[in-house]
Amino acid sequence: MEDRFRSLVNRGESAVLNIAQGVCKATGTEPFAKIRIADAIRIENSGISDTLYKYALTAHFDTLVSKNNKAYLAIEFDGSGHDPRNDGRKAAICDFFKLPMIRVKEFHLNAKVFEDTAVGFFIWQLFCVDAFLEQYGDDPY
Repeated sequence: MEDRFRSLVNRGESAVLNIAQGVCKATGTEPFAKIRIADAIRIENSGISDTLYKYALTAHFDTLVSKNNKAYLAIEFDGSGHDPRNDGRKAAICDFFKLPMIRVKEFHLNAKVFEDTAVGFFIWQLFCVDAFLEQYGDDPY
């Protein structure tokens, strides 16, 4: 019987999701794979251009970390099959809605930063900065 189903995530996306799962377990956040942009962000009447609006209806985030059941961090894996033509659109949407986004390349999966992978370190950094700002505000003194 022929295989009618495709893999839901590629090897790199799976590795990023696995790393995110470990960090998220420790931080009380939750990672999701292949979440459509329009399902994570309220694009209706937001003021984004028609081009970005249409793109958000069809495009997805490779990995989306949620905090309190809302979008918190988008992670994009730029592997060998990555098509960079839409990078600007996705970045513009994240900038407009102030959703942090990191772009991960193959070497980030094994690169070490303080005994953690670079991907894990990126997620920890955002979480730690936000926790600091929640406790101390914009003035650390």
